Amino acid sequence: MNETTNAKAGGVMTNYRWMICTLLFIATTINYIDRQILSLIKEFLDVQFGWTKAQFGLVNSMFQGAYGLGLLWFGWYVDRKGVRAGYAVSMVGWSLAAIAHAFVNWLPVGQGMQLCGSAITYTGLAVGAFGFCRVLLGLAEAGNFPAAVKGVAQWFPKRERAFATSIFNAGTNVGAIIAPAVVPFLAIQFGWPMPFILAGIVGFVWLFFWLPMYKTPDQHPRCNQAEYDHIHSDGAEAGGKVKWLGLLKYPQTWSFISAKFMTDPVWWFFLIWLPDFFNETLLLNIKKSWVHLVTIYTIITILSIFGGWITGHLNKIGWSVTRARKTGMIIFALCVVPVMFATKFGKFDVNAGFFERLKTATYLVEQNSVVDGKTVKAKVAQPVPAEVGTALAPLNGKSYRTAEEFIKAASDIITVEKATQMKQALADAARDNGLFWYAVLLISLAGAAHQAWSANLYTTVSDMFPKRAVASVIGIGGMAGSLGGMIFPLLTGALLDHFKAAGGVTAGYAILFGICAFAYLVSFAIHHLLAPRFEPVKFEEQT
Repeated sequence: MNETTNAKAGGVMTNYRWMICTLLFIATTINYIDRQILSLIKEFLDVQFGWTKAQFGLVNSMFQGAYGLGLLWFGWYVDRKGVRAGYAVSMVGWSLAAIAHAFVNWLPVGQGMQLCGSAITYTGLAVGAFGFCRVLLGLAEAGNFPAAVKGVAQWFPKRERAFATSIFNAGTNVGAIIAPAVVPFLAIQFGWPMPFILAGIVGFVWLFFWLPMYKTPDQHPRCNQAEYDHIHSDGAEAGGKVKWLGLLKYPQTWSFISAKFMTDPVWWFFLIWLPDFFNETLLLNIKKSWVHLVTIYTIITILSIFGGWITGHLNKIGWSVTRARKTGMIIFALCVVPVMFATKFGKFDVNAGFFERLKTATYLVEQNSVVDGKTVKAKVAQPVPAEVGTALAPLNGKSYRTAEEFIKAASDIITVEKATQMKQALADAARDNGLFWYAVLLISLAGAAHQAWSANLYTTVSDMFPKRAVASVIGIGGMAGSLGGMIFPLLTGALLDHFKAAGGVTAGYAILFGICAFAYLVSFAIHHLLAPRFEPVKFEEQT
């Protein structure tokens, strides 16, 4: 590209690069709202389609597999066609794919079908339909990060890239804040398809601003000569073609690949399974747990931006890029370790307060009613009978660490059927809601550490590789992250189904949080062996 195509005015330096960063941030926010909708409406889909955790994990695994393939293609496409075109193709694709999810609701309720002589159940059809939509969404959403990281590389000097990356990457957290605050409300008021439809529309609104506002610095009239010189203060880079197979011979490429493979699944675990974690281990459904989710991602947003800023600040005050980045990354890895204790803060107390709250508690009973000559099933709130409280008096003074233990103890007295029917009311009356906030804080710290780690990890690519290779390396590493993210939901679903059948789903989550806790330390060690210093690689020109 000719980098002197525009005559640029001098004067006080413009700061249009931060407007570009804002556009990347908004796109990333939309991206993460779209992909999180499914986990937030899982409770509604559980009731309508009756799928297992393994089936839910399979659907999410299909998304990850497609996302990985999409990363490979978009890495190639963005390096050749540019950030502007790459983002446009990605946004159009994922907005249409989001809207497509809504059409799964058109499946005839309770009806299966015959396909090639095999019977497919209603649940099977739903799993297949959602899987298809997730594949489309994964393929299209994969364009976000290759385009965003290359956009930062085009518009920011190296000393500002970690901070700029942490800002646009904070969109993953802001999306995760907005989604639980808005999606359940929309699903309850207008039905679960509505969040998908609105998310798709918002994507097209962003595109309306993106196309006229994004150009490279040398072609943008809002970027003056002073800002252009600032952006290119690291020196000019040679041109040339990039071949993926050629990139694989560099250990620095493998440092990024290994880190993405090991740590991306942790973030996906938080996004996909936290609503289910709250619901299964504490009997906090999405109507109640949205507050915890919003709190978690708000804390993550604030702390992760600081994490991205601090390494850039250390570099500015004289630390080498390597020392600043690696110091930050080992600290972030250590901050994830305490999440292994996230399942230890459940507490269900049977005391005077429990019996008092039980007097005004209600539970849902399914009843049939006739509407326009048709029999319709509806759930009606009924007060918990006074005799239930009387029957549970022998448990007075006892405390239980998990919801399973408490409901089982109640089942031994009032029968399994009654305890199961009233478990939400019983848990709400007994749960120590204050203690669990410590778990929220541990998850928040781990999530913030992941995002700060991720921002710095992305930046190491632009530290070591020329701009023309950045999107390709990001695409290859993202594919590896998606492969890990594809395997982990399958493992998670199977593990949780196993422990739930055994009556101890909390133990399953304890194992999963333990895996998450040490993934970053192991990843840091491998990453350090492969890339001991973050310096420009001796890049051979590829013809």
